[in-house]
Amino acid sequence: MLDRIDPPGIPEGYGISVAYAALLDVIRSISLAINGPSKVESNEDQSNDNQENLKNKAVHAQLVNSSWCGLLAALSPLLEAR
Repeated sequence: MLDRIDPPGIPEGYGISVAYAALLDVIRSISLAINGPSKVESNEDQSNDNQENLKNKAVHAQLVNSSWCGLLAALSPLLEAR
């Protein structure tokens, strides 16, 4: 490859694959921000965690409300490009 002057061609559909992977990573990040990592807890930790979840419910709802429209707009062209 080093002796060639022209760069190799990009495979067809590579850009769509990269965009799809990036959007899936954004969705996974939002899901982790809302649900947190899954872990096994005792009953005392669960009661404290439930109180914290009630406090953060408004923040989680705002995160979903502010991101769904952009994600839908980004995913729509990818679905049409198949």
